[in-house]
Amino acid sequence: MTGSFTSAGANVSCPVGQSVTGGGADITGGLGQVQLVEASPSSSGTQFFTRSVEDPNGFSGTWFERGYAICATPLPGLERVATSSSTLSVVTATCPTGKRVVGGGGTVSSNAGQDVYIEDITPAANLTSVTAHGSVVVDGASTGQGLIVTAYAICANPPPGLQLVTVAQEFDSDVASVTATCPAGKYLLGAGGEIDFGFGQVRLDDLRPNSALKTVTVTGVEDETGYDEQWRPIAHAICANP
Repeated sequence: MTGSFTSAGANVSCPVGQSVTGGGADITGGLGQVQLVEASPSSSGTQFFTRSVEDPNGFSGTWFERGYAICATPLPGLERVATSSSTLSVVTATCPTGKRVVGGGGTVSSNAGQDVYIEDITPAANLTSVTAHGSVVVDGASTGQGLIVTAYAICANPPPGLQLVTVAQEFDSDVASVTATCPAGKYLLGAGGEIDFGFGQVRLDDLRPNSALKTVTVTGVEDETGYDEQWRPIAHAICANP
């Protein structure tokens, strides 16, 4: 959805007969002054919702956000698990026993109108859960006060060849991207991304699956004041046999 508003979002629907296994979003032109606050599967399992907002001092440039839904013929046992907290900045949604994560998401909001954003959407290494990390920026530093965070795990009976691929970029600064690629013969079901050591001064700008459903690209962008320390993006691709 085109921006240059204080906020913009997208509702991406799967074709009839298919269900969401994962999704993502990217922000173009935000220059670290636009931040992701929602990347979430719908309760119906047929849509993926995204939303981004300008930081509190606004942004005069033109930007837009694009949302992505990864869709497939419904997997056996497919369900969405959502876990929320108004007291914790890091929240985990866990799949029922015997099921595994095929995708995930997160949302963050504030009960006091603060500057909030999603920092991480992280599938567990054993694909039993998804953790969402939200942050509030106060005086240039990240805190967890006043947040409402929801983590989403899209769970299913483990499909053949289910595998998590995680790639971390070397520590960098300004703008950095990293891509996780599914092994040959496997295709993408879900995506996750993290900003490591950003400490409230780096925004998760892209969590982007490619059109061939083979890769996930995660990009971080420092905020308008910059950041002198080293940080890195981490990309997670959840893959399976076709």
